[in-house]
Amino acid sequence: MKWEANRKYDHDRAGEPRWSEEAIAAVGGESQVKRAGGISDYQGWGALLTHDNRVLAWYYGSCGGCDAYEDLGREKLGHQYYDLPYEERRKVEFNSVVESLRNDIETFASAEAAEARFVEAIECGW
Repeated sequence: MKWEANRKYDHDRAGEPRWSEEAIAAVGGESQVKRAGGISDYQGWGALLTHDNRVLAWYYGSCGGCDAYEDLGREKLGHQYYDLPYEERRKVEFNSVVESLRNDIETFASAEAAEARFVEAIECGW
């Protein structure tokens, strides 16, 4: 998948951003993605445009607490989370982030409106 970035500021850092695997899962898989935007850096943003006029845009930070999906908390992960083996904890975390990202998906009535929102997300860096 080719990742686009903001032409003005981020064009030299275009790449797969943090949370991209979870975001792609949240929209239903890579086959659903029409365009992808984002930067690969310590902090940044990502955006996906789907074939069915949905847009998912997110950001991430480099400091503790800056990242919207970083600290899901015990209530989000479940009370038995810390008793699970590492690989099982990773699955729980992945699924929790996917669920959180699904809440951020915007659906548009037309392809033009969805495209405009995607371009806006890229131009403003989220």
